[in-house]
Amino acid sequence: MQLITHQSHLDHLPPDPISKRVAAWFRQLSEDTDLPPCIILMDPLDDPRNDEFRFIGSNGLISDLYDEHKPGEEGFTSPFEWVSRLPDLMIWEVLYLEFDMGTYLIIPDKVAYSSPELLLALTAQELSDPQPLY
Repeated sequence: MQLITHQSHLDHLPPDPISKRVAAWFRQLSEDTDLPPCIILMDPLDDPRNDEFRFIGSNGLISDLYDEHKPGEEGFTSPFEWVSRLPDLMIWEVLYLEFDMGTYLIIPDKVAYSSPELLLALTAQELSDPQPLY
């Protein structure tokens, strides 16, 4: 997992298309808000249940908004504001909001498709269009 909360963190990303999207999104968010952006770029081997993701709920990225149901169960409520998939980059973009603070997560397909529960959590709501870059 790579946490990106400052422009200098972008210097440590590899020069690939996903990193270019992350950098562009970070710059755009920096211009649009007074708060520093918070972007989490998951690594392909990250476990979506790790303690690092417990800020969403007790089961990390697999959590229900109310921490009552498992993905796929009736009553499961996604904790995410929106979810989109960019098939050309093989990533999912996810926005998690807590009060007025947002965390933007970039989840590689390899992570999403290796965890059936995460995939159910990501697809529990209608997918949004990818966030536009300008």
